[in-house]
Amino acid sequence: MERILPYEISYKCLEKWRFVENGFLWSLLLCPFLTVLLQEQYNEFVVRCINILSIINYISIIGYALLYIIVEILMQPMTASSRRKGFIDNSLGTKFLDQPVTNYYDNDSIKVGTYKMLVNCFENCFFTFSLVKATLSIKISKNVIIALILIFFTYYGIKNLDVTIPILQLFLSFFFLMDLAYHVIFYFKLRSLFERFKSIFSKKLSKKETLEQAFYMVLEYESALAYNKSSISNSKYKEMNEKLTNNWAEIKRNYNIS
Repeated sequence: MERILPYEISYKCLEKWRFVENGFLWSLLLCPFLTVLLQEQYNEFVVRCINILSIINYISIIGYALLYIIVEILMQPMTASSRRKGFIDNSLGTKFLDQPVTNYYDNDSIKVGTYKMLVNCFENCFFTFSLVKATLSIKISKNVIIALILIFFTYYGIKNLDVTIPILQLFLSFFFLMDLAYHVIFYFKLRSLFERFKSIFSKKLSKKETLEQAFYMVLEYESALAYNKSSISNSKYKEMNEKLTNNWAEIKRNYNIS
């Protein structure tokens, strides 16, 4: 059956603008590095190049700041709202979206209701936790290295009596460290939720318990997503999707989810 995801275009648009946003970010890292290298050979041509790099740096700062507001503060919440509506539609049979979410969750054989909502949320938690766990070591290495590089260029700039750019670079270094902190906290929160899901499905639930656990776990999972400011790589999701789908099928068999 063909997969139908009504909000897929929104996610693709979000991914495209995040790519541009990251382009500005890498420009902010590259320009100071090139400036330091060029200053070793001081001549008229080098001065022009340094001036051009300085302009690019300012443009990158403004571009990154604007896109961060547009992408992370405006676009991301709207896309997340569509995702939540699709989750509720698939779980409870509602029609918040114009089209149904089809062949996205691997639980279409389960009757709509609170039990399916609990299962769908378990699947969401498993996939998200697995992706965050897989990217944790890379995230730590990348963000710490970038933060240290920015702090070095901050020191170098202040030492050479250039204050404006170094202050912005220092701010960005804290941004990377905060992004790392969010990612680590998100990892531990998801691990806790994943363990709780396994505990819930290890025993038979009454209808009342299913209703209680479904709403509580959905609220806990969505709260964790809402407070997390660290994005998950879409390329990593595509890379791991088949493996995680097979692992999820194994989890359903182990916990007799049907």
